[in-house]
Amino acid sequence: MDYQACYSPDGDWFQVWDGDSDGSSAVVQWELVDGDRFGAIYNADGNQTYRYKNKNLPEGDEVRFRVCEGHWSTKLITAGTCSMYASNPT
Repeated sequence: MDYQACYSPDGDWFQVWDGDSDGSSAVVQWELVDGDRFGAIYNADGNQTYRYKNKNLPEGDEVRFRVCEGHWSTKLITAGTCSMYASNPT
């Protein structure tokens, strides 16, 4: 599985890389540590592509995120494919 996810607090941008031609989507699952907001960003653009998404998160919070294999058409994430969580200040 060749997927990557990054978060930049300067503008609250997520980046999701899909490096596999497996028919699945790279997905970043994210949540604010205080539990107020959460979501998933799917890269359904195919192999060797990036997806960028701005989330406009509140300043002074913390976001945690991980990258997984998922399916855009069903909005499901494949069990057992997620990385460990990483976290950053917002």
